[in-house]
Amino acid sequence: MLINLSNHPFIDWEMEHQKTAKVLYGHVEDIPFPDVDPKADTSSIALLAAKYVKRCKVKFGDSLHPNDAVHISGEPCFLFHFVRLAKDQRISCVCSTTQRLVTNNGNIKTSVFQFVQFRNY
Repeated sequence: MLINLSNHPFIDWEMEHQKTAKVLYGHVEDIPFPDVDPKADTSSIALLAAKYVKRCKVKFGDSLHPNDAVHISGEPCFLFHFVRLAKDQRISCVCSTTQRLVTNNGNIKTSVFQFVQFRNY
């Protein structure tokens, strides 16, 4: 199973991104990324990250399978603490890598991000 802990729901991923996730991880479940208060101190963010690691452990159940992982992207301090705590629990964490494709039409620049691969943290 892949838990998608981001502000980008699985249903909105491009087709190749979804297909790769299903091939590598089987089932994908979204957990919305938390609203991280920019005024919060580091210890508060670490506690929030610990809460989300516990949520993920519950979703994975009693035993982790080799293809279980958390896809995480978002606020950097939360992300750091989450990944550190998850790795302590032997939970794999991945991010999506993308190719930025830019087109210019006069004064209008358009960027499209095309999925490339999942990368381990």
